[in-house]
Amino acid sequence: MFSTQIHLMINHISIIGIPISFILLLIGYAKHSDILKRVACVFFFGLSLMVIPTYLSGESSEERIEHLPGISSQALDRHEEAAEISLALALITGGFAGLSLLLWSLRIRNYILVGVAMASVTTTLSLGITAHYGGQIRHTELNASLDGTSYIHTTGDHD
Repeated sequence: MFSTQIHLMINHISIIGIPISFILLLIGYAKHSDILKRVACVFFFGLSLMVIPTYLSGESSEERIEHLPGISSQALDRHEEAAEISLALALITGGFAGLSLLLWSLRIRNYILVGVAMASVTTTLSLGITAHYGGQIRHTELNASLDGTSYIHTTGDHD
């Protein structure tokens, strides 16, 4: 279960870190601080790289838990599909952040920073959805709608 433990520990880093970096970037703009903007970009770049081991450890975690009792294959599939999108978006965010750092001395960096901000918001939303689907794998209370019916049928029986 080592890969599963790693996955559960490190997935929160980017989920929390990317929105915090976005706030840091906004503060940098509000205070006209290039230092804060650069620090935010360094964080975005590093956090986007953290999504890679999160994704890879998720792949091996799936193999370890998919046959355990109470595990929904639908929830696993939905989580995996969302994770693929989140991985791509995080890498785009990190790519923009890295590009802005490389081109910091040029005026074009301001346009790239807008791309970083927009990509980070999209990435944050995607990571939130991915995390929600991941929670549905094991937390059955997340699988119930307000009227008490199940979103995911784990037994294959349909009402």
